[in-house]
Amino acid sequence: MSGRAGTPRSAMPLAAAVALAALSLLFAPAQPRAQDALPQPEAGQTMRRTPTLRNEVYEKLAAAQRAAEAADYAAAERMLAALQKDFSGTRALNSYELANVHNFYAFIYYSQQKYPEAIRAYEKVLAQPDLPEAMRTGTRYSLAQLYVAVEDWKRAAATLEAWFRDAPNPAPEAYMLLAQANYQVKRYQRALANVEQGLAEARKRRQEPRENWYLLQRLLCYETGDLGAPRRCSSCWRGAGRRRITSCSSRRCTAS
Repeated sequence: MSGRAGTPRSAMPLAAAVALAALSLLFAPAQPRAQDALPQPEAGQTMRRTPTLRNEVYEKLAAAQRAAEAADYAAAERMLAALQKDFSGTRALNSYELANVHNFYAFIYYSQQKYPEAIRAYEKVLAQPDLPEAMRTGTRYSLAQLYVAVEDWKRAAATLEAWFRDAPNPAPEAYMLLAQANYQVKRYQRALANVEQGLAEARKRRQEPRENWYLLQRLLCYETGDLGAPRRCSSCWRGAGRRRITSCSSRRCTAS
């Protein structure tokens, strides 16, 4: 692959060439916990007119949780299937209860590294109406991570962009995850903006950025710059020493 400026990838320093491989390891989807898949039942939930999680449904979900915690995923799946069968007709699961069932399926599938099945389960969660905002936001981010894991970059980017519209105070890691997805679909300018937003958020939080982030930023210098940009990025990277590059564009890079 060549950068927009025509610089062959073989001419890049090795550190920049491996940046994306390192980022793939850095942004592997986080291991969910069974207790995170099971909410506490609340009487009279009113926010966003969310239906109530009935105690009897909660108890069956709790039984499935105990099976999942013991790594008996087949038993947990049977319990969820039985729950859906038991609650039918006039007792059918409401949208919030059904969202929690699919959320638990996603946990079970993810725990077995069945990522496509986990993706479908999370998509079913998001298809339910009147979800609590926290559940919708958390599910979107988990789904985006799984899209990255299966290298479905377009859906990863679209899901993250939807997540950013609602997420309060996104962490630097979220910007870098979006940068990785945008890089893979060749939206290099947008990816570079994501990186710089993530670095700015890290400085705001007094958080030490990871070296991989700067490697991705350097790689994007090559992809977005003109013919002279790679040389300028390389020279400013060498001249920065122990300082961090805080801004990089086709015209110049700065370090602090």
